Amino acid sequence: MRKYFYRILKGLADDEIILDMAEFALFTAEVREAIISDENSFPFIRSSISRVGFKRCAIPFKRRRRIAGETHYNILGMIVFAVAGILSASTFFLRLPIYILPFWIMALTGLTATFVLTEAHWAAVLCLYLFAVYVGTALAFACLYIARSYKNSLRRPTAFISRRDTYLEPAHQEAES
Repeated sequence: MRKYFYRILKGLADDEIILDMAEFALFTAEVREAIISDENSFPFIRSSISRVGFKRCAIPFKRRRRIAGETHYNILGMIVFAVAGILSASTFFLRLPIYILPFWIMALTGLTATFVLTEAHWAAVLCLYLFAVYVGTALAFACLYIARSYKNSLRRPTAFISRRDTYLEPAHQEAES
């Protein structure tokens, strides 16, 4: 499933996603700070690395089966993770209604012509149903992105780093350099 997810993500993402990338990465301090300073309320490390715009390269490795412990993700958790990742990395679903619109108009025109020529009431009902589905789907995607934009506008930090408990330099030394 992970393999398919990454291929879908790469196809939909606004920025270049490295295939099969996991949380194994080496960052310079500059890259780390750029990722940490991202004020996205739905952080997704794979797209954050891409979005900050530094030069990257993949180091191939062979993924092995887990040898210890159990995953904490169930299928629902994995689906939520995948949807959140795609919405964080892509604006495709905001553009999708525009891509579909010409085909939708042709389908509704054909159904309307069928209704007019044959006086079939099922065609009229189907036209209304398809129109409602299209508008509802477009509004649902727009609402998801509007909600995310609202959350991002709150400008809440996505992470708090205790410099006392990490290997990072103390805050006063960073200010001096």
